[in-house]
Amino acid sequence: MRFRLLVLLALAAPASLTGQEANLEALRRAQSEESLVADHLTALAYRFGPRLAGTRSYGASAEWVVGRLAEWGVDADLSSIEAPLRGWEIGSHSLAWTSPRRQRLHAHPVPHTGGTDGPVMADVVVLERPEDLAGDLADLDGNVVVLGWTYRPDASLPIQSRTPRLSDDLLLRAEASPDPNDLMIGYHARRSTLDAIDRWQARRAAQGTLTSRLADAGAVAVLVGSSRAPGLLQVDNNGWLEYQPFRGDPVPPPTFIVDQADLGELVRSVRDGVETRVSVESSVVSYFEPEHNVNVLADLPGVGASDEVVIIGAHLDSHASGSGAADNASGVSVMMEAIRLIQASGIDHDRTIRLALWAGEEGGFFGSRDYVSERVGDLRSGITGAEHERISAVLNLDNGAGRIRGVFAQGNPGAADAFREILTPFRAESGPGDGAVVLQNANQSDHEVFDALGIPAFQFVQDPMGYLPFVHHTQLDVPDLIRIPDLEHGAVLVAYTALALANRPDRLPRRPYHSVVPVLEGAEEFRLEGHTDAQRVYLIGDFNNWAMFDTPMQRESGGWVARIDLPAGRHLYKFIVDGSWTNDPSTPEDALERDGEGHGGLTARIVPERRD
Repeated sequence: MRFRLLVLLALAAPASLTGQEANLEALRRAQSEESLVADHLTALAYRFGPRLAGTRSYGASAEWVVGRLAEWGVDADLSSIEAPLRGWEIGSHSLAWTSPRRQRLHAHPVPHTGGTDGPVMADVVVLERPEDLAGDLADLDGNVVVLGWTYRPDASLPIQSRTPRLSDDLLLRAEASPDPNDLMIGYHARRSTLDAIDRWQARRAAQGTLTSRLADAGAVAVLVGSSRAPGLLQVDNNGWLEYQPFRGDPVPPPTFIVDQADLGELVRSVRDGVETRVSVESSVVSYFEPEHNVNVLADLPGVGASDEVVIIGAHLDSHASGSGAADNASGVSVMMEAIRLIQASGIDHDRTIRLALWAGEEGGFFGSRDYVSERVGDLRSGITGAEHERISAVLNLDNGAGRIRGVFAQGNPGAADAFREILTPFRAESGPGDGAVVLQNANQSDHEVFDALGIPAFQFVQDPMGYLPFVHHTQLDVPDLIRIPDLEHGAVLVAYTALALANRPDRLPRRPYHSVVPVLEGAEEFRLEGHTDAQRVYLIGDFNNWAMFDTPMQRESGGWVARIDLPAGRHLYKFIVDGSWTNDPSTPEDALERDGEGHGGLTARIVPERRD
């Protein structure tokens, strides 16, 4: 009955309102009737807690989401993924200094590491350098091992990340920047998606070997310093350890992330020659139950071009510390509420709107990668699947729980123009307000596996709210630090944006000169001599809007080549060699140019008019 009333209210919107204005009014009215964002958040964080991929708590949370969607009349499915992620749960755990004095140490077990058989007393040994792991480890037998290089006494909080809100002035400057590689707000890594995947795989293999050596050497436990400032436990890879999440992976010795201040006391005690002993306990359970390895997918079918899709999504899994509230129960809550508001408002949309809640984002985008490989295309060959041409856009939310302030347009000028029009109602008279559109790239979340295949896929700009220095993967990732009004605002903005994209006459434009594999069929040839030991080389220029990884080059004898078609005119370019900006060495130094937009060391290519 409530949904029917809301539909009637939406239909009764003032005649003076445009279609989009009426949609926004209807969405806001639906939320004012009843907002469930707080219910979503608290259920995910408190009822299910840390939703480590592959665990029973993750599986239970996915089933709960499906049940909630069903209550709103939205059919959802649990879609199995192939990644053999194993479950890991922690019961009791403790780490305490017993000699030369008694003191509890602030620590948390690292997921997928082994447990102890009750409390174990052992001496502490410090390995000073990573290279020590390659040497004789006989002295580790029966001892607790501290990785001394992970103690960083100068650990501090980055000042710029403490700012809770983005100022209009900063957002205006970010909007004005034409360079998608500028890191003015948010965060991104300057590497391709394939590079990230390959590095994860290489690190897992290398770390699996090292942790197996520690286990074989008889280490009772391993202590690693938190990569955050004293008082904060960041329970992830911490720049050294890599998760071993798969069935059949080696199981490291019991491993703890330790507060920097506490680890420092242990290290100094051992270095001073004082007999140092600890009591360690880690009660863990490991299992493999593949039924928990699922994405949650739900469709609101379109009434016109229903075979085309707008995807809105977030990752449902979390790390083991805190309760996974900001990362990423907040994103899931917003996306669930956005779907509920669209359904409750009864607003028609041409394209299908799909909710996708991903498994295993933490550690490797496992859920979204599986979806992409099954439906969208191959990240290595570039061979496309059935949905590649049918996906209009992907909207992802995974930058903490801060208020949505706009969109990262991923270096796509055409998409940026569309978002500027869509988000006009959210702009303030004096500045961007909550409608900022920046060309800047953003990655390190599930949307990037779609972006890598040329799909228009975007992350939202959000207020930092201390996310990276304080909350991200730490024990402070709890609902108490989240402002529900920010999430409610985000749900309306996402729902409105999804509807606008679903009702556009055309799909969002895609970036030009984007390819997974080298393009060798164009009229303009670009060559880079040398660099034969490089892993990947890309052509970058004003023609592809300085997209660092959109135009790969082919390895040939003595160098690299790409052949693309360019319009007549003057074009500036250079190369990216294994992530490093590189001038064309065939261009004399005094002939290299700058474009006035922050790019230097450029070579000019003049393309004449061509007559058929």
